[in-house]
Amino acid sequence: MVLNELKLFQFRCYSGIHLRPHPKFNSFIGQNGQGKTSLLEAIGMLGTLQSFRHAKTEELLMFNCNEAHISGKISNEQLNFNLEVKIYPHRKRATLNQKFCRFLQEYINKVAVVSFSPNDLEIIRGEPTFRRSWIDRVSQIYFCHHIDSLSHYKKILEQRNKLLRLMAEGSLNLLPKDFEIWTEELIKEGSKIFLNRLLV
Repeated sequence: MVLNELKLFQFRCYSGIHLRPHPKFNSFIGQNGQGKTSLLEAIGMLGTLQSFRHAKTEELLMFNCNEAHISGKISNEQLNFNLEVKIYPHRKRATLNQKFCRFLQEYINKVAVVSFSPNDLEIIRGEPTFRRSWIDRVSQIYFCHHIDSLSHYKKILEQRNKLLRLMAEGSLNLLPKDFEIWTEELIKEGSKIFLNRLLV
């Protein structure tokens, strides 16, 4: 698998860059803070839609900018992919061969990306959140629906917890009728996530 072209726009410290890597080996050399790690982060984002630095979406944007773009041309034997990720303060939009991917599994796993960094030590010595995040990144390689299950689970959990807080504060007297349905959906998606993590 070869990254033939990489373009960045308003990503981290890059207002704009057009890079054509060598097909065999590349080495990025520079002073601290010049963007070497950001280049690797951008390549990782193309493949996984996630930052290996565990950065929040808004942290990926250049200062005082409302959006950033990462695009790349990738070849794998006879296959060619055009990948693009548009990043906004609280969301990302991915396209594969100029086609918008409505579901994450349409995009994820088209490119294999492996990264190692000092942050990976947190998997062993850090909080359980880091271990779950790492297991989820591995799970999405083997199970294409895993990342969608995670997204759905988080949305349901957030909405369900919001209602419970309103009840505790006295702003809500009765839970809505569909509360039990949300609980069932939470269990359903949570079971899928747990099973995927167990099988990795």
